[in-house]
Amino acid sequence: MADVIDSDDVDVFSETDKSSDEERELQIINVKSFVLVQFNTKKTSKYYVAKVTETLDYDEYIVTFLRRHGQSFSYPQIPDCATISKQDVVLHLPQPKTSGGTNRTANLLAFSIDLTAYNIC
Repeated sequence: MADVIDSDDVDVFSETDKSSDEERELQIINVKSFVLVQFNTKKTSKYYVAKVTETLDYDEYIVTFLRRHGQSFSYPQIPDCATISKQDVVLHLPQPKTSGGTNRTANLLAFSIDLTAYNIC
């Protein structure tokens, strides 16, 4: 007769499986994703926050850049769009939260991660 195993003793999904699936999901960049883009100059690197508006290829995206206002960001009055490659993406950012409040601050977006380590323009 076979041994009966209690269902509480069976680990269907290990913690490593769960975390690796979450990491893979975070790495998928698609339309409406926010990313941190790096541009290298001769002497330094500059970083920009952007929203992906279109996927051209597996490794190319059309993005709209945001403008920095202290720790928050907003869309410029005239859209600043460009085509970037996947290699230019440094971070896949979480969805931002709107600042709300007054009309002036209602359009400001804030991210839940610390971006002070980057030279964001």
